[in-house]
Amino acid sequence: MIPFGIFIVTLIIGVPTFIVIGITAFAAIGRLPHSVLIDQMTAALNNFPLIALPLFLLMGNLMTYGGITRSLVSFTNLFLGRIRGGLSLGAIGSATFFSTISGSAAADTSALGAVLIPAMKEDGYHPGYAGALIAAAGTLGSIIPPSILLVLYGVQTGTSIRGLFMAGVVPGITAALGMMGVALWTAFRRNYPKYPSPTAHEAVKATVGAIPVLLLPLIILVGIISGFFTITESAGVAVLYALLLIVAKGRFKFEAIANIFMKSGIETAAVTIVIAASAALAWPLTRSQVPLHAANFILEHLSNPVLILFVVNLLLLFLGMFLAPAAALIIVTPLLTPLGAALDVDPLQLGLMIVFNLNLGLIVPPIGESLFITARIAGTSYVTQVKECLPFVAVNLIVLMLVTYWPPMTTAFPALVGY
Repeated sequence: MIPFGIFIVTLIIGVPTFIVIGITAFAAIGRLPHSVLIDQMTAALNNFPLIALPLFLLMGNLMTYGGITRSLVSFTNLFLGRIRGGLSLGAIGSATFFSTISGSAAADTSALGAVLIPAMKEDGYHPGYAGALIAAAGTLGSIIPPSILLVLYGVQTGTSIRGLFMAGVVPGITAALGMMGVALWTAFRRNYPKYPSPTAHEAVKATVGAIPVLLLPLIILVGIISGFFTITESAGVAVLYALLLIVAKGRFKFEAIANIFMKSGIETAAVTIVIAASAALAWPLTRSQVPLHAANFILEHLSNPVLILFVVNLLLLFLGMFLAPAAALIIVTPLLTPLGAALDVDPLQLGLMIVFNLNLGLIVPPIGESLFITARIAGTSYVTQVKECLPFVAVNLIVLMLVTYWPPMTTAFPALVGY
């Protein structure tokens, strides 16, 4: 109980997540030598597929510097701009495309918010709504491949990362379409503007500008599906492609590129220190057979699989409200894997269920990291954004229920492409 108390108290008083997890881990091992945890932290990071993490982060930062966001917005507005509220629909469409490059919800939210929130405010959109929409759309970055969270789940469980990437396609697109439905309903209700039809010159310019950007996710996904690339190799190829695109656009400046590498290194360090600390905490939990005891306890007291999965969803949503998704994923995955096996839940389905739940924590109180990011950009209050985000949260909850209770949502497409 002492480690649990330490975890709760340090979390409540605002101690950084990796320190909270690390202190709890050291308290949980009792009198065992501390070197045991150091070994676990080192082993967690000594994993070849994790090389994909810094590469995907670097790729996203390079493409953002190369003007990808504006190219995507211009391209999606060709098709959606003429509809009422077209800018909001285009924002979700851009987020969907950007998700195939960034792999991170925070990266999606920051990059798109910087460009789209000011544009939406200028077009008469409520600042709180603009921020909430971008925050919600940004969560697609952790669902649509390549997803950093799915890489972590795959590394931890030994599940095919390629299979997980394919499993995220249908839920991600479904969530995007659902959020577009909310945006369209809101646009008609609030009479948001639509753009005039683009001229032929504007259409050609936007399409030509977007082609190099649209080719990148195609290269990644086709390479992964065909087996021509491993996940790590695809990330490396994507970084090289992004660098060549920057050179072709005449934007290559050594100082700027060096800063991007530095920024990507800092972001990687922030993720990996959480991974290491979480692995340290997961070890004493596993050693004490907590996952097995937890699974047996739930199965003894709840006999209905539908109810069990509902309770698991509630617990994951609660955890996602307070912990960074990467940290929560590494801690809960060993706890839920035995339960998933007992219920005959496919590992791909379980992985998407965990990631989808924890991802929702980014747009719900009390923390809602993505809402804080967009509130700062939009210049509006956090509370206003929470209210405006509720319809988008509802859509994501519906998709989550489909992921949880309808296995083909996550398993049909991977099976179709051979996973």
